[in-house]
Amino acid sequence: MEKKINHSLCIMGAVAALVCSALIFVIMQMSFETQLKQTVRESAQTAAELLDAVEVEPSQLTSRITNGQRFTWIDKDGTVLFDTAGATENHSQRPEIISALANGFGESERVSSTLQKDTYYYALRISDGSVVRISATTDSVVSLLLSCLPFVFIVLGIVLVVSAFLSSRITKSIMLPVGQIDIEHPLKNDCYEEFVPLLRRIDRQNKQLSTQIDEMTTMRDDLSDIMSTMTEGLVVISESGSILSVNASAMKMLKQTDSSCIGRPLLALHRDEAFVKLSNAVDKKENITENIYVGGRVYAAMLSRAARGGSILLLIDITERTEAEQQRREFSANVSHELKTPLQSISGFAELLKNGIVKDEDKKSFYDNIYRETQRLITLVQDIINLSRLDESSAPFQKESVDLYKIAGDTVHALSEKAASKNVAVTLGGESAKIMGVPSLLSEMLYNLADNAICYNKQGGEVKISVENDGESAVVTVKDNGIGIPAEHQPRIFERFYRVDKSHSRQTGGTGLGLSIVKHAVLLHGGTINLDSEENDGTTIVVTLPTGK
Repeated sequence: MEKKINHSLCIMGAVAALVCSALIFVIMQMSFETQLKQTVRESAQTAAELLDAVEVEPSQLTSRITNGQRFTWIDKDGTVLFDTAGATENHSQRPEIISALANGFGESERVSSTLQKDTYYYALRISDGSVVRISATTDSVVSLLLSCLPFVFIVLGIVLVVSAFLSSRITKSIMLPVGQIDIEHPLKNDCYEEFVPLLRRIDRQNKQLSTQIDEMTTMRDDLSDIMSTMTEGLVVISESGSILSVNASAMKMLKQTDSSCIGRPLLALHRDEAFVKLSNAVDKKENITENIYVGGRVYAAMLSRAARGGSILLLIDITERTEAEQQRREFSANVSHELKTPLQSISGFAELLKNGIVKDEDKKSFYDNIYRETQRLITLVQDIINLSRLDESSAPFQKESVDLYKIAGDTVHALSEKAASKNVAVTLGGESAKIMGVPSLLSEMLYNLADNAICYNKQGGEVKISVENDGESAVVTVKDNGIGIPAEHQPRIFERFYRVDKSHSRQTGGTGLGLSIVKHAVLLHGGTINLDSEENDGTTIVVTLPTGK
């Protein structure tokens, strides 16, 4: 605005200088022409009076004629009687002569385009019928104008310099109050009256803007709170494909430690095949879902277009669900296999008996095998049913006060014959420890732990069971000095149908579900289970259950 005012004032000054120069030139030119004509007329009048009054030679009149004027005396037939310029041609056709002979006086102006001169002629008829003519020559308007141009340019330059200086000072003085306007409080300014409507409008806009900013701040804070408390990862992507925002969950999922990815492409967050597909989908403005794998976790990455442009990437941890689906698939396959094995054995034995191929002395052995496989099948089905009940979170389990020490005693008694047949000594120590629990599950838990300790022991081995109570929790420890569990198998020992030694497990009648049932029972009671084992040196399993008081 300041530059515009400066330029306007300078242009106005230059235009004013040009107009004034033109007016001065025109006025001076008109004044000069008027004075010149008046002088020529007076000279003609003087010459005419002298020629009429006295007998004088024309050459004597030249001293009475203004310097630079031309004197011509012309007879009534146009013959030149005298001419200070020495002209002799007939002047009868000259306009001023014709007018003078007819009217007593005449005048005319002639312009020489080649010499750039203007000549003014004035003629008077005297008493004898002859004509006296006086003329004066001046520079033409164009010639005068050209001769004045240097002066005009000098004046114009001076005017421009002065205008620039004055316009700068004037502009600063004009703009000073404008520059001091407080935009935050426009109505409190003492400025030009012409600015009042503008200041009122600014005040209204300030209020509207303040309201909008407050609303946007509230929305931003709400969105920030939502994003920060979300367990899902959220990434906001602009229309151009750059990252606008990433919440803490997404940063954690993708192993990002800072916000350096903001403003960068999506691949700045993570680089793998799935993210390349997501990045391409952002460019193509498509909606897709991909699974990404980071740090042993599985995340469902769902990319969706936003309503007002850009995209939203939602990351959901599906590791547990994926593992559960994998476990279900493995469980189904294992169940089919585990059920098929005893059924095939029973079917094979029965077929041999049916066809009479078995000798009488071998039939008892076949019947025993059929019975053993049937019992194994019953046990397997029962374990599967128990696991299914434990998997159903809505399954009705009625809890009551249970003494773990008593259950441990019952377990030792129930397994005494089996332990004796294996030549394994089983001892129970500790104290009474009552908790709120499901008796059947706790009994099965202790039975499976003790049974495993006996089955996977060695001749002359021992199993020590202890129950302790520290007031807030009950601790059950089952320790044996049997064959132990190799370190590479320990992380998977509680999985369904997982066996360290499959042949030995089947020989002992194991289903591969016992420890899985133990783990589910412990988790159902809000407890923890820890395993400590050395190969060929025994195994210790510690179960900690809250008393629930």
